[in-house]
Parts: sequence; structure tokens; C-alpha cells
Amino acid sequence: MLEKIRRPGQANKTGQFKKIISYFIFMLICLVFVFFTPMTSQLIGYGQGVVATVGRQSVYSRELDLLERNLRERYKDRFNTASASEAQKLERQIRQTALAQLLNGYLVSAGAEKEGFFVSDGELRELIRSIPVFQEKGRFIYSRYMAYLKSQYLKPVGFETQIRRDIIRENWRGIFFKAAQSNQLEQDKNKKRSLYRVTARLAETELKTDLLSQLEPLMKTQNIREVSEILKKSKVEWKTVKAFSPGRIGLPQFQNNKKVQQIIFDYLPQTGLIPQVITSRGKIYVVEVTSFEKKSSDFSGVNDKNVLLSFDKPMQLFENWLKFQEKTIEVNINEKLFNFPVGNL
Repeated sequence: MLEKIRRPGQANKTGQFKKIISYFIFMLICLVFVFFTPMTSQLIGYGQGVVATVGRQSVYSRELDLLERNLRERYKDRFNTASASEAQKLERQIRQTALAQLLNGYLVSAGAEKEGFFVSDGELRELIRSIPVFQEKGRFIYSRYMAYLKSQYLKPVGFETQIRRDIIRENWRGIFFKAAQSNQLEQDKNKKRSLYRVTARLAETELKTDLLSQLEPLMKTQNIREVSEILKKSKVEWKTVKAFSPGRIGLPQFQNNKKVQQIIFDYLPQTGLIPQVITSRGKIYVVEVTSFEKKSSDFSGVNDKNVLLSFDKPMQLFENWLKFQEKTIEVNINEKLFNFPVGNL
């Protein structure tokens, strides 16, 4: 228990706004997560509200529920126009994505702690004191802090453990972005990528052995006509992919599925049917690149000063580190709670 948080009194104004900017986005996430997510009393086998364990950390259903609600809000337009079967598939994808994101977050904090990375009591205290809902005219109010914990049936140590874990995740990711910025040659390479425009279409469906066996030989020979006929018989429709540039931020719908995105990028600058059935996370993807061309000089999407391009190298380094954590940190999932193969996350 942190006595300087527990005891009422005048808050120390020194350093009060020191990290407000760096934690601005993070604090918004914390506020939504902590203050608007109801407690659950459901017992589900692994413990009260526990859906998984990552190392020695427990992952609670309230966190998964919040991520799912946020994703549903993001895709509400698709839900409004989807048929019953399409809505069911989308619901499954949302639950799958939410679980993967949640587990990745816990893997980051577990991996960082394994490396001896920690958050000081002072940093934790500063962040909690800076949360607006605990303040009155910029001053931390102890009674508000304790009233909130009581209303949510939370113990101070549990609340602070969650906040400490969130700080570790944000700080650890920041280390990669500070230590491995892309050099000028790499940034120039990414800028050149942004000068090209790609259009494509894809067909996506559940992984079925019989359909896979029919498609594979035709994909190798790039027989687009027969592939389309098989997809039509299986009631799988082609979907147009929004025009993109072949950089890391080129395919937003596959930002969480690097395998599919990388296979598409590796095929460029060729056009036509990609000569393989892409299988990932219990899905089949058939992709046809319909065009690859240089953008016109006045194309509004070109922005050589796009700072996101400089994140290419540190992001790759961070993702490789995360894959290593997946192999070394034990993750146990309560598979009875999910109607999809969690091993394909």
C-alpha cells in the first residue's frame, strides 16, 4: 500500500504535469477500463472472472468484455447492414481479436518484468494522482480515490497492480521506439513504397479441408476462372480491398495479422492471383492483386513527412521480441469459454 496515496492532504505539485503528455492516450484507456467497466461475480473455472493466465498473471473477463465492446462500437456500421450469419462471423472475429490483443498486452508486461524492468512507487503515485476523477481543482482527493475503490469492490493493492502493469507495458514499448529508430536509408525506402498504389480483391471464409483441397491446385496454376467458380459454389464472395500503398500501414484490415499482409506485400509488384491459399487463424484467404501502379504526382495520399514510417524498424524489433515471449512464457486459456480454436491466435 502506498501511504502517500492513501493519506489525505495537500498533493505535491512538483512534477504534477511532468508526464501528462506522454501518458495522455494511456490515461484515457485507463479511465475507460477502470471507471466504466462493471465488476463481475461470475465463477468460470479458473477463478473469479479469470479467462486465462499469462505466467503468474491472471487475465480477467472484465478486461476482455471491455475490448469486445470497443471493437463492436468500431464495427457498428457493419453490424447494421450484416445478415444474421455475417453478424455471427463478425462477432466471432471480434472476440478472437480482443483475446489476442489482451494476451499480447499481458505478455509484454510479463516479459518486461522477467527482464527486471519495474515501475517505481513514485511513478505509480504520480500517475494515480493525475487521474482527473480523483481530483478537485487539480488537487488529489484521497476520499474520492477510496470511494471509487469501494464502489467497485476493489482493494487498493489490486487497483495499483493493474495500473503498474499498464505503465510497464507503455514504458517497455517506448524503449524499443527510442532505441531502434529507422535510419535515413530505411525511411527513404518506405517513402518510395508510399509512391505506389495497389488495388486488390480477396475472398475470406472459414478453413474447411475439402474447400482447401479444391483450391490449392488451381491457385498454383493461377486459374482465376475455376477458382471463382468454386468460391461461388461455396457461397464465398469476392470483396474489394481499398487501395493501399505497400508499406507497413498499407492494409489496415490486416494490421493484427502480419502473415496475410506480408504474403500480399511479398507478391508485389506482380499482379494477378497470388499462387497460394493463405491460411491463418482458422481462415482461408484467396487474394488477387488487380493493379500495381505509381501514384500521380498530385496524389493527396503521398506524405513524405509521415512520421509513422520511421516506426518500421522498432516495430519489427518489438514484434520479434513479443514472439519470443510467446515461446518462453506459459499462457493458459480457459478454452471452454471460446467457440474458436484458441491455438490459432
